Amino acid sequence: MKKVVYYVTVSIDGFICGLDADVRGFVSEENGVKQYLMLKLIK
Repeated sequence: MKKVVYYVTVSIDGFICGLDADVRGFVSEENGVKQYLMLKLIK
């Protein structure tokens, strides 16, 4: 069975990213965000 990873985030305005899927406004110090950004680069 494959491992399932859920990425959950919260923002004040209710949107999960900026224009063009920009996530630079979120804190990127934790491993989950780094993994998400790496997956975006691979695709």
